[in-house]
Amino acid sequence: DPTTRKLIRVTVQEDIAGETSDLVERLMGKKPELRYQYIQENAQFVEELDV
Repeated sequence: DPTTRKLIRVTVQEDIAGETSDLVERLMGKKPELRYQYIQENAQFVEELDV
């Protein structure tokens, strides 16, 4: 809903060149299998889940 939508600027400083852009591509890119793989690899680290 455009009337309740909020935009938040996020600034990220990369420690390792390309690491952040690779992660953004993996999570928001056009290949869902990369997102699925990331979720599978990191699911063990979830402490709170809001479903």
